[in-house]
Amino acid sequence: MITRKQRSRKITTTQRYLSRESLREALGITGIEEGRVLTDRTAESFHSGLGKFIADLIQGDKVNSRVGNNTKAIDEYAHELAQSFPVSRERVDSAPITTPNPVASPKTPKHKTSRSVSKAPQIRHLKEIADLLPPDKYLKLASLYSSLCGSKLQETTVPLFTVGVWTFIECLSAAHQRPPGTSFYAHYTRGKIQTLLDCNKHEANGISQALISLERSGNMTKHHRASAKFDRFQLVSDMQCLEPLIIAICKLLNDSQT
Repeated sequence: MITRKQRSRKITTTQRYLSRESLREALGITGIEEGRVLTDRTAESFHSGLGKFIADLIQGDKVNSRVGNNTKAIDEYAHELAQSFPVSRERVDSAPITTPNPVASPKTPKHKTSRSVSKAPQIRHLKEIADLLPPDKYLKLASLYSSLCGSKLQETTVPLFTVGVWTFIECLSAAHQRPPGTSFYAHYTRGKIQTLLDCNKHEANGISQALISLERSGNMTKHHRASAKFDRFQLVSDMQCLEPLIIAICKLLNDSQT
């Protein structure tokens, strides 16, 4: 995958990048067990994402020693890598990395080579968010979050999950003193997102766009007689993009009750 010459002075840079949880999360690296790396991505997806990271490392523009000294820059790259995963963003149960299936022979029908893209994605469950929403304090929010996560999204269920995600963000923002009649997108301006997360404009803009996407698709799906959201991967992507904001809000809610 990478030659001896290409490895020159790249090991330290790779270690700096992989020391960041954001990049390990983007690649799907969940830990090490008996010397074997664990991942929650499919084999094909993991190796494709790793291949892109190594290609960027060799090319040197996005992944280099200068950026390696800037943790925010690494986090931005990790977010970009997660959003543009070459094969599929699907998450699976954590397991040791395996070798992906060999490339199909020319006799194999072309439509069979893209099976992983058609697999149903799911909104991932973060223990950190669940722990910040104990049912004895936030029963509605805890129930909504639990019901949204873990189930594979089929095309026929996407509208239902879209409304569910919209409701979760709507209720969470209301608990965070969102004024009645104000949309959650209007409540969480880019400036407010930057303040809450201590992030740059680029990161705040991505989160803001996810809020816009959910607000529009949720309202449309709820109120229009025929129009609805059916893009499963976009819904999962939007929710994943909002995870840092959700965590920050949940922490503030808990701090206000102590």
